[in-house]
Amino acid sequence: MYHYRKLNDTDIHFINELQRQRGYALISEDALPREWVGYGAFTQEGQIVGICFLFLYRRLPHSDYPNGVIAELGACYTVPEYRRQGIMSELIGMSLRNIPADCPQVEAVVADASNHVIRILMEQYGFEDAVAGERRLWKQP
Repeated sequence: MYHYRKLNDTDIHFINELQRQRGYALISEDALPREWVGYGAFTQEGQIVGICFLFLYRRLPHSDYPNGVIAELGACYTVPEYRRQGIMSELIGMSLRNIPADCPQVEAVVADASNHVIRILMEQYGFEDAVAGERRLWKQP
């Protein structure tokens, strides 16, 4: 029913279409930063209906990420009329299956702590509540 694939530089216009719908800033670059690994869901007509990104970071080594590499799951969004069809579950799964080997863990930031659906999805993939508050930070065990 839907076509899922890794996003590339030619998809910036699709990503910006969703950003406009959400009232968020547009991506102004001609190319996606290499640290952004995104996946998209498309209808058979080619309309983008969902996205999910892994943001790969290098930080100073720390006990949680001894080699300094961390992946953050974020920018997860499904167009409202396409929700509750398993699209985001598939996109999250694709993202988690493609985490680089040198990345010992993945975290996810949810901008809306009251989003019950994303909380359930994150728990299904083994994420735990790490920090409560306005923004919810999840850390995969």
